[in-house]
Amino acid sequence: MPEQPQTADVSYRTVIITAGGIIGFLILVLVVLSLVFPQLIHRPAPAVAQFPAPSVTVDERTQRIQLERAQKERLTGKNGTMAIERAMAVIAAKGASAFQPVGSGAP
Repeated sequence: MPEQPQTADVSYRTVIITAGGIIGFLILVLVVLSLVFPQLIHRPAPAVAQFPAPSVTVDERTQRIQLERAQKERLTGKNGTMAIERAMAVIAAKGASAFQPVGSGAP
């Protein structure tokens, strides 16, 4: 059985009503969103943050030596800190009560 040819006629009224409905719906959504979230529309632009300067110097060897010197000073007790060996000796002198909470009445 041969197929029936289809006509090329399109109802312009249906196309226009459909397109108008879609456009009207989108406008309605925009209006509702602008009423529900007005603070999002009129908020100021965020401030531009400045990136920090790079911490790598041209002379990395000098930077490494300075870092090692500072670490060694902290470990040996300079700059007002207690040396590691001294701190360990103080803890060891307290014996079994060294790790009890502060103010627990331990001697």
